[in-house]
Amino acid sequence: MRLSKNKEIKKVFHQSRKGALAYVAIACIIIAIMVIILITFIAVMRYTFFYTDDYTHSGLQIQMNSSIRDTFPFALKRTAEMYETTGGSYSSIFFEFLLDPLCFNGFLTLHFWLGASFCYFFLSMILFLSIFFRRFKCGLAGLLLIGCICWAFINYKAWTETFFWFTGAMAYTMPLASLLYMFYFLFLVHEKKKIIFCLLSFLFGILAMGGVLCIAFVGCYGLILLLIVYIREKSLTRIEVVLFLGIIAFGLINALAPGNYARHSLYEGNSISVLQGFWYAIRATIIQLEKYIKDTGFSLVLAVVFLIGIHMKEGYKSSQLRKSLIYLTFPVVALFPAILGYGSPYMPNRVLFVSNFFLIFALVHLVWQVGRSVAMYINNKTGEKTLQITTLLTLFTLLCAIPYRIEDGEVYKLGKASTDDSLENYYQEMVSMDSYLRSARGEDVRVVLPEPIDGFLEFWLEDDPTSWVNREIAVYYGNSSVTKI
Repeated sequence: MRLSKNKEIKKVFHQSRKGALAYVAIACIIIAIMVIILITFIAVMRYTFFYTDDYTHSGLQIQMNSSIRDTFPFALKRTAEMYETTGGSYSSIFFEFLLDPLCFNGFLTLHFWLGASFCYFFLSMILFLSIFFRRFKCGLAGLLLIGCICWAFINYKAWTETFFWFTGAMAYTMPLASLLYMFYFLFLVHEKKKIIFCLLSFLFGILAMGGVLCIAFVGCYGLILLLIVYIREKSLTRIEVVLFLGIIAFGLINALAPGNYARHSLYEGNSISVLQGFWYAIRATIIQLEKYIKDTGFSLVLAVVFLIGIHMKEGYKSSQLRKSLIYLTFPVVALFPAILGYGSPYMPNRVLFVSNFFLIFALVHLVWQVGRSVAMYINNKTGEKTLQITTLLTLFTLLCAIPYRIEDGEVYKLGKASTDDSLENYYQEMVSMDSYLRSARGEDVRVVLPEPIDGFLEFWLEDDPTSWVNREIAVYYGNSSVTKI
């Protein structure tokens, strides 16, 4: 009797040891992938250059090598002015002027801020996803799901307007990251009830609500849903009520800015109704989903996620599947204010950056929950094994059928371009053009633009010297006019 009991103990110990080793091995692989992504993008940041609105926000009366003492009052003044005339994204506008690289050593400062904004966002994504999946107590499954979401979001679409453009980073990357930090610390407030987490969540909430409207809108939507969940669970505290309402108030400050209505009047010819706006948002979300399925390896990621759900179903509750359907509304909500403003379902890269993050997050979460629910309905080992084998065969079929390859991914393309001198040559041409424009004050200038690189920001200049982007560049450099050949 004692011998058989010892055997059982040894068996359990052996299984737990194997599980721990598998966890460490997978964790090391995922960390290695994350490090590769981080190093690749930081390396690419040294080839970035100034683009469109960067010249508009240059603060023309402030000369190069200014100090924060000079730019701080100017940034406050311009934020107040643009709140009345352009839009309510107060934190984005403020930091665009305060940290303007054109006032602080030019290219070197630009590369630093873009590298810092990417790291700021990357860390926020990992922290938010880690605390979100920690609530499910899913261990190894949570680690794998974080890896799947980060890989799919970063690798399957080139976010040129948010990672490689200073104005885009300040208006979209930084506020979205602040939103993820806000939710991360709000979850910690709910768990630990510490004042430091309250202060941090409120600070990041203020920064997030001061971003573009699509971020403020989806942030307020998420806060309201979380408030409802806590009320239903009877776990809402007074400090959380104050936090939630205070952050939402800053979102309203953004939404009610006179500049939003002044800017919307420029698109009156494309104005649409609220219902039409929601329909366009749903349509735009479906278009993005189709592109991910047809043009990338996202279907492979979803197959892997389904397999994770089948194999790691512990702790599953039917309510989790219902909640995962609610997460599908987040990309629609994120797109709605931008679509209402533009009057079209076709959104620029920077807006899709926000909506597609929530789209990938929602789909991965949904497929994982579907896999877990299917596994729960299969009560015998034979049926579970059959399901796992079927999923693996499907995964293998997808690998053979989908034309997408690793070299089609953004991480590979950028890594290759940074090692074969493509980005170096492009950057040197941009630096030469910058020097030439500075030396041609008062002249009519014609420039040759370098060949664009796939997955990287392409410098924008029109044939027409009277177009707004040409005029802004000419004003900054002191040229009579600028046009491309």
